[in-house]
Amino acid sequence: MRAISIDKVRILLEIPEMPTDLIQEALTVAGEDQKYPDGFKALAQLGTTCINTCFLEMGYKGSLRREINSDISTKYNSSVYRASVAKRNGIDHLIEYGKNGKETENNLAFAISALIATAYLTRGSEGLPLQANVLIPSFQFSLQDLMVWGW
Repeated sequence: MRAISIDKVRILLEIPEMPTDLIQEALTVAGEDQKYPDGFKALAQLGTTCINTCFLEMGYKGSLRREINSDISTKYNSSVYRASVAKRNGIDHLIEYGKNGKETENNLAFAISALIATAYLTRGSEGLPLQANVLIPSFQFSLQDLMVWGW
């Protein structure tokens, strides 16, 4: 992976100390690098859990009904939405595909989740909300906005 890609991720996430090996793993499709045989899948699983935790915390602090919180989480944690975030932020151009690899919605979504996990592993839970805001703009919505929109 080129150094410019590593630096772009650090700048995007505002974490200059993010370890190179975590960034490389977060942007590697399964089966494309012997160093990371599962690619970004394990990190993506952790990242998806982090995203869900943020939504649950937001719902709890805002006293949202469970079904409302579930609707929000379903919409903004979907593969379609996370893939669109990857394209908006240019992450789609940083993912390492092998000669047989290709850009798919799931790969883009996995990469976003993996990057959120990387932020969490680097800075812990105090760094998570900021990184989630950068990658998943829905976290910037205030609870008041959600109530006005009919959630």
